[in-house]
Amino acid sequence: GAAAELVGVENFIMWTFTEEDAAMKLVKNYTQTAINGAEGLADTYGMAMLIVGSVLGNNDIFSDEAVKKYSFDNMKMFVDGAFRHGAGPQVFYHLCGNHVTDYKLFKESVPWSPFTVTHIGYDGRNAFPSAKLRSEFEDVTTCMGSVDTKLMINPNPMAVYNQSKEQL
Repeated sequence: GAAAELVGVENFIMWTFTEEDAAMKLVKNYTQTAINGAEGLADTYGMAMLIVGSVLGNNDIFSDEAVKKYSFDNMKMFVDGAFRHGAGPQVFYHLCGNHVTDYKLFKESVPWSPFTVTHIGYDGRNAFPSAKLRSEFEDVTTCMGSVDTKLMINPNPMAVYNQSKEQL
């Protein structure tokens, strides 16, 4: 997602289909820049918590294989590179949007530390079920459940509380 901001989201998405080498070069360069930033933080402060997101890389836009190629593989490159340069060990993985099927590739695609928290936004058009998140990932991460963000603009906070209670 962040690399796409450099050229425009719509351009980047088109490049993933028509100019794959350019799209991948952009993502790799952005990822290396992020590693350098994490190293700088770790050098300055003695650590750097890594917050890693998959914003465009989701099943609303890409196939599972493309999500792995453009998102998960680069998450791995970032976290591994940042760890090797003194960042971490805290990692927060946020998979934004619909990860209805690609979540199955995530666990084997990225590095984990004992200080990892994982959140997945949606399973299709519904909040990603906490039970599914736990059953898939509880052995490698602390699981953070979801609430449908559409509820957040609802003037009735009980809708948010009720869905939170259901997810727990």
